[in-house]
Amino acid sequence: MSWVMTQSEARQLLEQTQQEFEETFGERLRGVVAKATGAFPSIVTVIQALDGIYDRQQTSFSIDDYYGWTSHGLVGTIAAVDVSPTPTSVDSCVSPPYAQEETQSGWSLIAEATGEVTDKTAGQFFVSAYGSALAAASGYSIIGEDLKIPAGFNQFVVTADIVFHSNTLSVAFLGVAGAGIDLYLKIDKGDGTPPVEVKQPNLATLSPLVWWNSAESVGNRLIATSFTTDTASARTLRVLAGASAHAEVVALIGASGAFCSGHVKRICVHAY
Repeated sequence: MSWVMTQSEARQLLEQTQQEFEETFGERLRGVVAKATGAFPSIVTVIQALDGIYDRQQTSFSIDDYYGWTSHGLVGTIAAVDVSPTPTSVDSCVSPPYAQEETQSGWSLIAEATGEVTDKTAGQFFVSAYGSALAAASGYSIIGEDLKIPAGFNQFVVTADIVFHSNTLSVAFLGVAGAGIDLYLKIDKGDGTPPVEVKQPNLATLSPLVWWNSAESVGNRLIATSFTTDTASARTLRVLAGASAHAEVVALIGASGAFCSGHVKRICVHAY
């Protein structure tokens, strides 16, 4: 027995088959093609688009085993999604009171240096150095804070704003006497490597042969430095700032002294 379809019957059967295929597989097939060609937005793209329009605590989406996600058959829910971009830099600044300090003092029969933090809550410091005859002395006083830097950065710019009142004096007879004040910035990178140290000349006097000299400087100045680290791991930078003093005398008769009081207004770290 044989059966032959008419042209009209064949067309009707084809249309019926296409309709059934569309109803069963059409949406899923279009999703597969869209995902394969990149035309279908990702879940993250959709969440970013909805961010700010709907409450992120109630944002939900559906997942389909075949092509990622659909608008039907709820399977999973996002309660909250952080879609913030990764920061390209971090800035951290601190002002008094400070928790960290470091000083250096020393003395001999004819020379003395003193470094002290006079008021940690106000960021105040004092340093002095004095010498006579054949003697030299130096000391420093620095104050600051530990600053936590997240992972992802290995280049740093550090600044400190320092207010100062400096004085130097040098007197020499048949020799040379000198004294000076430097603004001082020291950074411990927290990785066991030597610290970064910067000294910026603030005031100095020099007296040769038979001479007497004195000087005074009052104001505020920004001292800065930059450095890189071998790794971009999270770290704690200990940043200290203040001043150092030195006095030297090589003379038959002579004396020299350097004195500085001041305070550290602000310390900042820029990491990138």
